[in-house]
Parts: sequence; C-alpha cells; structure tokens
Amino acid sequence: MKILRGGLLLICVPVLFLSLLLGNLFFTLSSSLEYENIYPELASTIKEASPEFNSTSYYLQQNYFSIQDYCSLKNSFNYQYNDIHLNISCSSINTSLNSVFSEINSSVNLEENLNLSSGIRLNYPKMIDACSPKENYYFSTLKKNISCEEFSISKEEFELNLLNSSVSQVYYKNYSCSFWDCLSKTGSPMFLVSEKASNYWKSNFYFFLFVSLVLLIVIFLLLEEKINLLFVFGITLILSSLPLLKIESFLLFLLKPIAYFVNFINYLDSSSLISIFSIFFSRANFIFYFLVVIGVTFIILGIVLKFWKLITGRTKRMFSSRDIKQLVTNEVKKEVEKSKEKNPQKKK
Repeated sequence: MKILRGGLLLICVPVLFLSLLLGNLFFTLSSSLEYENIYPELASTIKEASPEFNSTSYYLQQNYFSIQDYCSLKNSFNYQYNDIHLNISCSSINTSLNSVFSEINSSVNLEENLNLSSGIRLNYPKMIDACSPKENYYFSTLKKNISCEEFSISKEEFELNLLNSSVSQVYYKNYSCSFWDCLSKTGSPMFLVSEKASNYWKSNFYFFLFVSLVLLIVIFLLLEEKINLLFVFGITLILSSLPLLKIESFLLFLLKPIAYFVNFINYLDSSSLISIFSIFFSRANFIFYFLVVIGVTFIILGIVLKFWKLITGRTKRMFSSRDIKQLVTNEVKKEVEKSKEKNPQKKK
C-alpha cells in the first residue's frame, strides 16, 4: 500500500507543478490584459500607430477654437458690406427679416443703400443659422457628428477623452468568433489586447485552478502526514512561479526572429507586434512576488503546525493510557501490601 501511495505521489506532484505553472502563466496574461493595466501601453500604441487618431489630433490643433465658436450660443451677427460694419442682434434675426431692417435703419438709411438691403436679404438664412443654437458638429476626420456639449472643455481634455474613447473601442470591440478564429480572421495585433483575449486567458486560468485543487485533494488523501500538504503546495507554488521572472525575455528572444522573417498572420509590422507582445507580461513581476508570499505563508503555517503537533504529542505521551495503567497498578500493589501488614496484627 505504501509503495502504491508513493508511486501515485510521484505522478501527482509533477502534474501539480505543471498545472500550477500553466495556471500562473494564464493568470499573468489575463491580469496584464485587464483594462486598467493595459490602458497606458495601449494608449501609447494608439498615439504612435493610429493614422486616424493622429489626423484627428492635428485637426483639433488647427480648428478647435473655431469649433468652439461654432458651437457657442451667439448674441449677435457681424455683417460687413464694403466699409459698413453692422452688428445685428440675434434676437432681431430670430424674430423676422423686418425686425432686422428696423434695427439697421437706426444707423443706416437702407433706401440709400439698396445693395446693402439686398445683401441682407440674401444672407438672412446664414444669419439665422449662425444665431440658432447648435447641437452637433460634424467631425470630418471621424466622419460622425459630435455633440457641441463635448466642446465646452479645453482642447487637451477633449483630446484625452478622444484617446479614452479610442482605447475603449479597441479593447471592448465585439468579436463574434472564437479566440483562434478571430486571430486568423482579423490578422490584427489589436485583437490580442482586447477584452475577448483577456477573457480567453482567464477561462484557461480557471480551468487549471480547478485541476490544481483536484490534485491537491488527491495528494492530501495519499499523504500519511496530512500537514505535509502545506509544504508540498507551498514549495511547488514557489517553484512554478520562478519562470515568470524571465518568461517575457525568453519569449521575446524567440519571437524576434519569427517577427522579422515570417509573415505572422498579416500583422502590421514586427516592431508593433513585439511592443504589443510585451504588454502581455506587464504584471509578471507583481504576480511572481504575490505567489511567493502565498507559498511562503503555507510553508510557515506547516512549520507552526509541525511544532504544535510535536508539543501536544509530548503532553499526550506524559498522560498516556499505559502510564495511567502503570500508576494504577502501582497504587493497587501498595494498598495490597498495606493490607497484608495489617492482617497479622488483627489475628494476634
């Protein structure tokens, strides 16, 4: 029976190590691809590699104040005809054309300036459009309408909101395909840093977490000293986390020649692929130290329980049933001897 237990342990412990190793890898990938962790790197990549974002940023630098002016609520309309400058109130423009003429007559004789009068008639629709409140602004580079309320902030804040929106669109893009099908169909490195990719690695982590728990239960049943499970788990967890320290460097070393010499599913270029790949292990160091702390905690707990068992075991041996029987036997013998000594005196 002991030989069978030992053989099963020799199989289960290495399998546990492999399961924890893969679980740690998938945990690192899923954690590194969480939105709050990936945002800085993904935002930097979009700034450098997205032509749409760069053209929009340039357009904002050139036209932001004119956009704000377009969206702002006007009080008047400045109309110029030759050397005549008229500041016509929007209240008159929004009322009627006759109200405009009534306002202008106070400063200019329209009967003597028929061309001015006809020019005002022709431009009256433009005046109404300028004085009416604006709801949206058509952004030509983005090819969509944007609410004028969004331009009430500074250019820097608007550009930051635009960057956040671009990152969200890339990360939360809806893919109606499985992970490997999407990877082959999209042919884009951006899919690898999406929420779908993060969920894929997370599902693999949960699978190996379940496998590890099952193996720990089996090992617990096989061990004669159940406390040793704490040492087995703690040491195995620490050993399985060690590759996280160098896995990024190792995989990048393997990836570089592939990126330069092989057409990897129609990716953009080798540098962008490598930069995106490095995002996958941005949390590797943190997770390594986290796992080491857990492993050391289990080892310390095992040592404490070992000492506790040793101390309580000695106490139990001091008052064992055999010792009690021996004490009782000795006391009985003493009483018998005493009674023998008393009996002769009674006979005399």
